[in-house]
Amino acid sequence: PGRLRRLLLAENLVLACGGAVLGLALAAGGLDLLVRYASRFTNRTGEIALDGWVLAFTLLIAVVAALLFAWLPGLPFSQDLGNSLAAASGGRATGSWTRRRMQRLLVVGQLAISVVLLFGAGLFLRSLLELYAVDPGFDLENVLSLEAPDYSGSDQAQRRAFTDSLLTDLGAHPEVRRAAVASGAPLTRSFPTRREFEVDGRAVESAEIPVSVFRVVSGAYFETVGTPLVAGRTFDTRDHAEAPNVAVLSRSMADHYFRGLDPLGRSLRWKQGNDQWSDPVTVVGVAADSKAEGLEQGPVHTVYLPDSQRFPPSTVLVRARDEAGRLAPQVVEKIRSLDPNRPVDHILTLEELRAEHLAPQRLNALLFSLFALLALLVAAVGVFGVLGFSVTQRTHEIGIRLAVGAEPRGVLGMVLREGVVLTLLGLLAGGAAALLLSRFLESFLFEVEPADPLTFLMVGAILLAIAVLAALGPARRATSVDPMRTLRSE
Repeated sequence: PGRLRRLLLAENLVLACGGAVLGLALAAGGLDLLVRYASRFTNRTGEIALDGWVLAFTLLIAVVAALLFAWLPGLPFSQDLGNSLAAASGGRATGSWTRRRMQRLLVVGQLAISVVLLFGAGLFLRSLLELYAVDPGFDLENVLSLEAPDYSGSDQAQRRAFTDSLLTDLGAHPEVRRAAVASGAPLTRSFPTRREFEVDGRAVESAEIPVSVFRVVSGAYFETVGTPLVAGRTFDTRDHAEAPNVAVLSRSMADHYFRGLDPLGRSLRWKQGNDQWSDPVTVVGVAADSKAEGLEQGPVHTVYLPDSQRFPPSTVLVRARDEAGRLAPQVVEKIRSLDPNRPVDHILTLEELRAEHLAPQRLNALLFSLFALLALLVAAVGVFGVLGFSVTQRTHEIGIRLAVGAEPRGVLGMVLREGVVLTLLGLLAGGAAALLLSRFLESFLFEVEPADPLTFLMVGAILLAIAVLAALGPARRATSVDPMRTLRSE
């Protein structure tokens, strides 16, 4: 028995180490892809590497697996020499029921893990689709965004002259429908804060101070990004630097602070970071709500202030008549012709900004899906292997069944039923585990319940289909058993 154990260990070491080497090769091949994809979320991607710790861990797992599967099974010769010799010589023995039960238990465990990972991947994919289906409150199509900050130290008048010239030149371009400047493009960082507001000099009573954000924009901003005005007007030449300060509010902010009254012509002021109150502004318009601060959250109270009365912003927004990305070189050339030393950065369309905004959710969905597919592949191989081994062990039984009149389709159904039973057990065990673990994913989901029944049904259908396909090979082999050969061996 000791020599047989060593023989098993040597065989398992070859298999385990071969699998470990293949896994490391796949990891090395996909490392650059992972680093490039993760670099948009963190600046620590330089720490991602296949170092000595990774190699040691992989080797340890391979050796432990080899030891476990060399010593875990019972040796047949150490239990009953007669039955073992009979099985080896083609007798009626079909192997230990305990071993067969252990094989099936391992396959059920593989299937259960696949269910958990498939369920998580399904939740993330559905959440991602829900985010893409959100109405952002602005039109993403054919809008180009770029940053052109001024680090030259020029004064407000010089920056004002640059902005006016740029917008005039862009507006005259035949491929440009609208152009504007803003303190930030939609779905870019805008630093929402909680501020106290006063309406017509009176404080507004509220159980909690809501979050609000300030955006400095030019008059054509709303038409450029496609956020409609629902009341009043946008900014124009009346709102010059010497004129009374004005503002446009988002609809939810106007409803909150004016309580159903007409906000147009009313004054508003807010407490600044130094605890001093700002100069009052007159509300001249109300814009529709948008999710410019994030697709996964509700509309944030927004105060739009005219660039003519504030420090000119550095984000340029251009709505093109056709594909916005093709306009980028011409817009950059316009900026450089007005100020050759001004840097131009972060040139993206609003659709690309949305994709960048949703990148963490896409990463979660991608990683879960990859792990789920790998687990599903392992589970399918497990079903195929166990049923194939079962058919081999039951060759004589199947031959006798066929010899006494059993239909081949009946034998086919018998093997397929065994695969379906294993799959259903895996679904039950994995479903219970998935429902327990899905609560930890709730904070990462959007408009999808952690115990989403549709996702579970889809996972069950996919797993059942894969398991049936994996079982078809052994089932068809069972129907090809020659009953005459079986009877002669008996």
